[in-house]
Amino acid sequence: MPSPRGELLRFLYHISYPATREEIYRRCVEQGAPSALLDRLHRLPDGVYVEPDTVLQALPRECAE
Repeated sequence: MPSPRGELLRFLYHISYPATREEIYRRCVEQGAPSALLDRLHRLPDGVYVEPDTVLQALPRECAE
């Protein structure tokens, strides 16, 4: 079973960056991300993200691990 971080990265790598929080969320929905992952992305601060790692760094700690 992949780690929450690994599962999130699997979806984030298929997004064209830079991307806003809304674009990231929408692309993850389109890719069929599970609801638990989408719930985490709801806590992502508003902004523009330049790569998957910046998304992980912006999530609350319990979401990025």
